[in-house]
Amino acid sequence: MMITAALLSALVVPYARRLRRGAALRRTLTERAARKCRERDAARARAARAGLDWAGLLRWIDTQPKSRPSPQSIVQMSARQLLDAMNAGTLTSEHVTRCFVARAMQVGEALQCNAEEPFEAAVTEAILRDEERRAGKLRGPLHGLPISVKDQANMKGCDSTCGLACRTFEPKESDGVLVAVARAAGAVPFVRTSVPQLLMLPETFNAIWGTASNPYDLARTPGGSSGGEGALIGARGSPLGLGTDVGGSIRIPASMCGISGFKPTTDRLSYKGIESARLQRGSGQKEVRSCPGPMGRSVDDLELMMSVWCTPAAYDADPTLPRVPWDHAAYLAASPALSSSSAASSAQGSGLLRGFGGGGGGSGDGGAGGGRKLRFGVMRHDGWFEPAAACERALDETVRAVSAAGHEVVELTGKLVGRDAGCAAAPCSYIAIVGADGNFRCFIEGLEGEALHPVYSFLYRVSMIPNWARPLLGALLDALGQPRKAAMVRAGGGKSAYDYWMAILRKDAMRKRLLDGFQEHRIDALLCPALGLPALPHTMSRQVAPLTCSYAFLWNNLNCPAGTLPVTTVREAEEAYRGNTYPGRGDVHRDDLCTLAEKASAGSAGLPVSVQVVGLPWRDEATLGAMREVEQCLAAAGRGAAQIAMPPHPPLHPEKAA
Repeated sequence: MMITAALLSALVVPYARRLRRGAALRRTLTERAARKCRERDAARARAARAGLDWAGLLRWIDTQPKSRPSPQSIVQMSARQLLDAMNAGTLTSEHVTRCFVARAMQVGEALQCNAEEPFEAAVTEAILRDEERRAGKLRGPLHGLPISVKDQANMKGCDSTCGLACRTFEPKESDGVLVAVARAAGAVPFVRTSVPQLLMLPETFNAIWGTASNPYDLARTPGGSSGGEGALIGARGSPLGLGTDVGGSIRIPASMCGISGFKPTTDRLSYKGIESARLQRGSGQKEVRSCPGPMGRSVDDLELMMSVWCTPAAYDADPTLPRVPWDHAAYLAASPALSSSSAASSAQGSGLLRGFGGGGGGSGDGGAGGGRKLRFGVMRHDGWFEPAAACERALDETVRAVSAAGHEVVELTGKLVGRDAGCAAAPCSYIAIVGADGNFRCFIEGLEGEALHPVYSFLYRVSMIPNWARPLLGALLDALGQPRKAAMVRAGGGKSAYDYWMAILRKDAMRKRLLDGFQEHRIDALLCPALGLPALPHTMSRQVAPLTCSYAFLWNNLNCPAGTLPVTTVREAEEAYRGNTYPGRGDVHRDDLCTLAEKASAGSAGLPVSVQVVGLPWRDEATLGAMREVEQCLAAAGRGAAQIAMPPHPPLHPEKAA
């Protein structure tokens, strides 16, 4: 009996001590997160007392020339329009920055989308930009423009929390490369935006800054992981921002918040100075990698930011980057709306990008600008998730718009896209590779003792299924009519080196089939849904994310540049989800995930819906040029961003304080 008691004591006492230490650490981190939020709120209050809130802005404007645009007009201008106005002398950087600071303060309070808010320092920096302009010392193409930065990219004097309490109160000594290059080009980083804990769900929530809401519906998420950026830019709290994308983290919030976003080819932009939500501050998983990119309200603004980031200054700061400067002529050549026939011909003759497959589909007249026609491939569905009616209509309207402008459209079916081409396996391929460590191990380690957010609970439980049980559980789910759940269960779990390599081989085979098909059909760009559903209700991403986001995962898997732009909004008649478990097949079957999609779609009327434009790897200029052409075609057809109302939250009333 004494021996048994001693053994129990030897086992139980250390375990109990570990539990107590873990609980104490969680309490410490919870208080640390709360203290950081209080620090941000105190800084916001100081900025308001300094006259940087909306009421203070109106008082300051009374002292300025009356010929200037109203603050309401200023915050709705694009980045290029703002820069043009500053270059023309009708606006100053201080005026523009004060307007966006005041609006960002309103938006941050209403949507909980802001992280740190160095507003006072930003206004001081804007005043310096005006002094430099008066002295004839322009820094670069972004001179005087305020920009927002995701709470993952390093900014001098600020934390990069990645939504983790353990990363608070660790201010960076210098800017990351992209922030530094933007600042050197004249930009004024003025606010940091919130992210989900661990950066790995299409929602934005953490113990520091709270849960961010969508500006079109406070009961819904702005997406993630760059959800704070999406909400702030969508609500006109920033003209242009820096996000990152490992599984749609730029394109998902851009789509859900009615703005534009672009994920370039991995390694086109520097990742130096962008943090990882892992214990080692880096990830050894290199097959599906995160990449930074711009978010804004027009494709021209995205291209402007890309042109600034793809410069010698970035290559000098990060020697790991291939030195591929931005080719603005290739961007122009890829968009007939931007270039004349002669300009496009000149670009082609000089060996600049001519579209996929070396020549695209195009010759002859056509297109919005009278240049060569583009050849668009169309992917209606990926074989995994049937898009909601509004998402299908957004793609239909885009196809009609580009066709009306004289471009060629090729419906891609059969072995090129969809289930037969392996696209339906993309979500499971993504899960297999990104989750190859098993048991959520790297994520749990990255928390450094913080409690895992409840929205991760479903994914965590699935990750903890023993590998020996996965085939049995998969077979049971198949028998119960849940084939997609079965596929995800089989795909998850820790991998041996051999199994990991096999997962990569399957992904590479899918990539080869699709990219070979692009070239065989001489496609300039691919059109497909941005997402399968509009913005989700809070917490629903825990189970719906692998469905609706499959159209985003696919292009991270294949390392293709891809961008999204708004097309329309959900109509009341489109709130009911009628999708099938097996898209493209005649039989009707609805699994549990269809039921969840139906629940997520209820009440979605009025939410923005986007289309996605995809290019070949390293054809970033051509992809953005094709996006610009789609944007112009939509505008000519009475669709696109200009037809989508400004979000209602928070209301923009220049005549009174927030």
